[in-house]
Amino acid sequence: MLHVAHAELASLLLESGRPMRGAALAVARRAMRSVPRGDVAAHGHALALLAAARAVNGDVVLAREVAFEADLLLSGLGRTRSAPVLEAWRRLGEAAAAGGDAERALRCFHKGFDLALHHGQRHLLGPMALGLARASLDLGDPASAYTHAHFAAAEFEQFPSSPFNQVARELRKSAEYAGSDNQKALSSSILSSREREVAFLIGPGFTNQQIATRLNLSVKTVETYMGRIFKKMGASSRAQVAVIVSGAPVPGAAS
Repeated sequence: MLHVAHAELASLLLESGRPMRGAALAVARRAMRSVPRGDVAAHGHALALLAAARAVNGDVVLAREVAFEADLLLSGLGRTRSAPVLEAWRRLGEAAAAGGDAERALRCFHKGFDLALHHGQRHLLGPMALGLARASLDLGDPASAYTHAHFAAAEFEQFPSSPFNQVARELRKSAEYAGSDNQKALSSSILSSREREVAFLIGPGFTNQQIATRLNLSVKTVETYMGRIFKKMGASSRAQVAVIVSGAPVPGAAS
C-alpha cells in the first residue's frame, strides 16, 4: 500500500537525524494524504509522523496542534495491537520532546511502552525506554531516568547494529551523574546491584509484575528482593522506598 511505504520512509528519515529533517516532513505529508479512508489507526500514525517531523523542523506550534489530534484518535483505540499505533505513541513522544514539553513526552512514551510490553513487541521497548529516560532527565528525575536508560541499554545490547546503543549508555551515565546523591543514599543502605535496580523501578510506580518483566525475573524473586530492600532501607511501604530513591527525607522511616 502507498500509505505504508510513505509512513515507513518517513520513519526512516526521522531516524536519520538533522540532514534528513526536511525530507522527513515532505514524506510525512505524503503519508498523511495517502491514508486509506476509514483507517483510524493509519490516520493516527500519519498524524504522529507529521507532528514529529514538524517538531524537529522547528514548527512547534503546528506540531502541537497535529499531535493533539493524533492523541485523540489513538486514545480512542484503547489497547489495540496495531503496529502503527504503537509506533505512533513513540513519534508523539518525540514530537513533544522536540517541542520542549517533557511531561507530555513522558506520558506518550509511557503509553507506548505499556502497549509494547502488553503485546510482546519487544523491539519497541528500547526506543520507548530511551524516550522515557530523556523525558525523566528533563523533568529533574534522575532516578527514573537511570532506570529507563539502564533498561534501554540492556535492550539495545541485543541489537548490536542499533545506532542507539551508545546513546543509551551515555544517557545512563548522565542520569547516574545527575542522581549521584540518590546513588549514595542507596549505597549507604548496602543494597546489592540487583536490589538497586528493583528499588529504582519502584520509584516510577511499576508493579511487581512489570519489574519482573523488565529485569527478566520471576514475580516471586522480585517479592524476595522487595523484602530485603524494605529491611535494609528501614522502609515500611513502596512509597517510602520511592521517596528514598528520589533523594528526599522519608517521614517515619527508621534511620
